[in-house]
Amino acid sequence: MIHVSRRLGVAAVAVAVLSAAAAAAAQGPPADAACATDLDRVNHMSGWQAGWLRRWDGLAPDGEAADAAEALRDAVAELDDREARLRADLDGPQTAPRAVVVRVLAQLDAVLARRDAAGRPAADVETLDRVRGHRRFLADEYLPRTRATSPLAGSPDPEACFLAAAANWMALDVDVAAVEAAGWRLLDEFGREFVARSGPGEATLAARLTALRDAAPAPLSGEELTALSASAVARATDAAAEFVPDGPLAPVRVEAMDAAAAATFPAGFYRRDADGDGVYVINTSRAPERRLMAEAIAFHETVPGHHLQSQRAHGRGRFDAGFAEGWATYAEYLADEAGLYSADVDRLGATAKRLWSASRLVVEPGLHVRGWSRDEAVDFMLAHTALPQAEIEIEVDRYLAWPGQSLSYSLGFDRLRGLRAEAEAALGDGFDLRAFHAVVLDPGPRPLARVADDVDAWIAAERP
Repeated sequence: MIHVSRRLGVAAVAVAVLSAAAAAAAQGPPADAACATDLDRVNHMSGWQAGWLRRWDGLAPDGEAADAAEALRDAVAELDDREARLRADLDGPQTAPRAVVVRVLAQLDAVLARRDAAGRPAADVETLDRVRGHRRFLADEYLPRTRATSPLAGSPDPEACFLAAAANWMALDVDVAAVEAAGWRLLDEFGREFVARSGPGEATLAARLTALRDAAPAPLSGEELTALSASAVARATDAAAEFVPDGPLAPVRVEAMDAAAAATFPAGFYRRDADGDGVYVINTSRAPERRLMAEAIAFHETVPGHHLQSQRAHGRGRFDAGFAEGWATYAEYLADEAGLYSADVDRLGATAKRLWSASRLVVEPGLHVRGWSRDEAVDFMLAHTALPQAEIEIEVDRYLAWPGQSLSYSLGFDRLRGLRAEAEAALGDGFDLRAFHAVVLDPGPRPLARVADDVDAWIAAERP
């Protein structure tokens, strides 16, 4: 059991990771039978087909396609058992949400369409026939029995089941009402910031968001979006020594996501390649719509975000998403302080990104505890964030697939920002920002309660 001290309050949440590199190792649903769902067997974020697509798409042109084909055969060998368990649940409330199943079907189509460099199918006929059979089962038998709502909302105790699901990602020592209260507080803070940064016009956030969505985005190609992001990464890499004491930083590059995967996956993710270099895999679909937050996401995924974080850890610690995603969200804020955003629109995008993260603290409980439908969650995010509808739908489906995971971003950020404020107040002119970051990062991933203890010890040692 992971525990977080109550003294840390609502933002003290330690979470397992969502960023890219750990996507394939996502946690499953709660083990309690009363909270069990089919999301460990049908999931577009962490299902076998999603992991296999990431593996295949990560191959170099001359990569080991044969190994990937063998991995697909291994996954297919488990489908009989998987389908038997899914059939047993067909009349129960634990079926995966309809939107999740639809995205899994799209991924199965992508698996069937994969070809190697010579244009040959990714696997043998028997393996692909079994994938087709599984797809038929999901489409013809399973999908018609699904619901638009989260299976946790239909459990005997939705709040307990949601907190149990969140505990797979984090040490959560608050109730749902406290999570929602933090969400509304941050939405108010960043909403006022968004209005202030978006210039003259209607005074309300709703009016600003409507005007932003109604304005036709400037044309932008996927190649241009990649180049813009790569430029932001280069600026941040050059400035890395401003954030932490000097140390080696492995190279990081920007790569476009496979087009088939882009339709299902979020805006981008970070991974390490076989040489230990960083890779920011960017979703270039709908490039004009992704322009607003492009730099904020690049800083989140690379420097001073996940890439810098992983380099400082040097393999120490165990992945913790309150730490990992909290730091990466704090990194967007840090990049703003350092003047890394190239234009006012990009600074506005950084605020829009914070609104998006904060909205999750209301949307997740809405879906999993309050019984919101997918459409209700989409409508909430349309009213409170700057995301386009297509992106919101991808996000809501991610929250349906991974209950509790997305809480890590804003809760982790809020706690790290609070720890910094405590250190600044305690040390005054003696506060050293780079030293503070080293205290946070260098021991590696860990629960935020331990980060707080480390900061407290550092403050005590630094006081005159």
